[in-house]
Amino acid sequence: MTIENKKTSLTIRLTQEEKYLAKAKADRAGYKTLSAFFRDYVINEDPKEKISIPPDTFEIMSALTQLSAEINRGTTRPLASELISKISKNVMGN
Repeated sequence: MTIENKKTSLTIRLTQEEKYLAKAKADRAGYKTLSAFFRDYVINEDPKEKISIPPDTFEIMSALTQLSAEINRGTTRPLASELISKISKNVMGN
């Protein structure tokens, strides 16, 4: 087996702690260098899919929290209805 020369480089920035953790994982896995560890991982592993939360979700969560607090305080029915209407409009996009 011949060793292929690597002609292209990639620079990544890590905190000192991230570098320490990566080096520890590479050592435990038997890699001689961090480059080999990262290269093997990046090429052979499927990354976890990023989850994107729409901004409207936070508004809905806030409204639900407010509704919950009002219910716990024994709010009046009209105020609860108003909050439910606000949540419904956020959910439906109106």
